[in-house]
Amino acid sequence: MEKNIEKILKQEKLDLDSQKEIIFKIIPELKAEDGFDHKHPHHCYDVWKHTAFAVEHSKPDLYYYMI
Repeated sequence: MEKNIEKILKQEKLDLDSQKEIIFKIIPELKAEDGFDHKHPHHCYDVWKHTAFAVEHSKPDLYYYMI
């Protein structure tokens, strides 16, 4: 499983939302984020999309993703 998540995170263009079912099988705790509304006017995404957006726009470093 570790190789699967590593493969996903090493892609040149990350699109985690399109691969969320695979990610949720590897890290099932993240499934609770999907559809979870922030209920705050400054958040336009649910918690999962916010997480995916943050990872996709962070420094492309596998070690950095895992901490």
